Amino acid sequence: MLDAMLERAGEQISVPDTGSLRKDLFALARTAAANAASPEVAAMARAVVAQMPYDSRLAAANHRFWDERLALDGAIVEQAIERGEVPPDTQPRQVIDAR
Repeated sequence: MLDAMLERAGEQISVPDTGSLRKDLFALARTAAANAASPEVAAMARAVVAQMPYDSRLAAANHRFWDERLALDGAIVEQAIERGEVPPDTQPRQVIDAR
């Protein structure tokens, strides 16, 4: 299930490189929202959330999915560091995971 979720996210949510951190973050948010709103992903998300309290393996797989996906998305911040948009000590995960 984790592999299927990562494959779907990889196909549907590419890591943008527009030349601007702000534009990249907005592009990522738009594609992630569109993917999450698709019937397939919405159904899978509901099923996972409903079963996680009862299935520790599913909860662990969900956690691994988000760890891997957020690490991939961190490339946006790494690109911004290389362009000099943000300080070199900026933590990609903290930017991507900010709420």
